Amino acid sequence: MKIDFKKKNKKFKRCLLLSSCLCFLLVCNGCAPIEKLQQWKADQTQAAKGEQQASGNQLYLENRKPTAVNEGATAGETVEISLYFTDEKGEALTVEKRVIGKEEGIARATVNALLDGPENQELKAVVPAGTRLRDINIKEDGCCVVDFSKEIIDNQLKEANGEMVTVAAIVQTLGQFSSVKEVQILVDGKVVSSLGGQVDVSLPISTEN
Repeated sequence: MKIDFKKKNKKFKRCLLLSSCLCFLLVCNGCAPIEKLQQWKADQTQAAKGEQQASGNQLYLENRKPTAVNEGATAGETVEISLYFTDEKGEALTVEKRVIGKEEGIARATVNALLDGPENQELKAVVPAGTRLRDINIKEDGCCVVDFSKEIIDNQLKEANGEMVTVAAIVQTLGQFSSVKEVQILVDGKVVSSLGGQVDVSLPISTEN
């Protein structure tokens, strides 16, 4: 897939470091403060050299994948889903449980609930204001292709780690479904390199270790 070894190695190191940072952000139920994230990121810069792990744009979640949701629909039934938002300072992800009606398009309903924002007033939305879900499709191979409107880029969160939080929350939220193994984020139907220059979203992001 890559043109030459040097470019592949460079991208591998960058993805490894970004993936590791995202992992640290999500540990302890999303309660790691950004100061610790930044310090840990600095500590890992040297350690990343010589690592021989799987390359690609993966998001390591420290076995924190939420309890799988049964996606089958039965009239009148409800299901509890997990939505990931951030604290008031925008420094840590926090899960909010929500009960919604069970339906065939449960993944679509879940993403729309994420876009609507938290019910808990102490939490903040993680997806930029005005962002709309254009389409979502879970393929047989477990890749969930989720297409957002351009506002996810145009109205990027102002916090320093805003893009990282947005991507992590989307992947975590979709990762609760047993049929989703990885997430490919699109913007206006197109693959983009990133949402704000920090996190590579050009490739599908794994929901598992």
